[in-house]
Amino acid sequence: STPAVPVGPAGSFIASWTDGGDVWARRYDASGMPLGDLDFLSNGTTIGAQFNPALAMGADSDFVAVWQSDDGDGWGIYGQRFGSLGERLGSEFRVNTTTGAHQIEPAVSLDAAGNFVVVWAGGGCRDAVYAQRFDASGNRLGGEVLVGGGGCDQEPRLATAADGSFVVSWFSDDGNSAGVYARRYDAQGVALGDRFLVNTTVLGYQSESALVMSASGDFVV
Repeated sequence: STPAVPVGPAGSFIASWTDGGDVWARRYDASGMPLGDLDFLSNGTTIGAQFNPALAMGADSDFVAVWQSDDGDGWGIYGQRFGSLGERLGSEFRVNTTTGAHQIEPAVSLDAAGNFVVVWAGGGCRDAVYAQRFDASGNRLGGEVLVGGGGCDQEPRLATAADGSFVVSWFSDDGNSAGVYARRYDAQGVALGDRFLVNTTVLGYQSESALVMSASGDFVV
């Protein structure tokens, strides 16, 4: 269940999914031929359930996998960096620093230098969207950033430009008819203005956004 398929340079890709409480992945070339003999386990921790993977692949075919893990303190967001051959780079790491309630629904994106951003929904009613920046070696860049917080924020999506600036979109049930919101950030994680409503149609519910961005930073939600 919960498949994710990021595409890398020249059409190579990685398929990832959840099976038996673990996150698995397999590498493929542009013609769909498997690279390597076996599926491989993304998560290093196998206690509890690991679920809902998201992956991002860089220009050098290195990639980052993130997922939500039942770590004994509700759900938490964890990650692992991999090299172009599927080898682990460093150890599994926890993404979130806020641990109250559940942290779920992760998304991840890389810039041209291999730095990456992870976003997720956190809180009792998924009542906020958070982001955390990392450099290409997996070191934290600054602290956790509160992106949403408008009321019952869910299902964040993320896209990053070549220079490291990024956009987050999400679905928010803010007490009116639920809508899709977005917020822009520069490469240092500083917000470029407040959140804004993406949709102009407001009758009924607007939800489950998708987000794509060009290398120059133009984007479509």
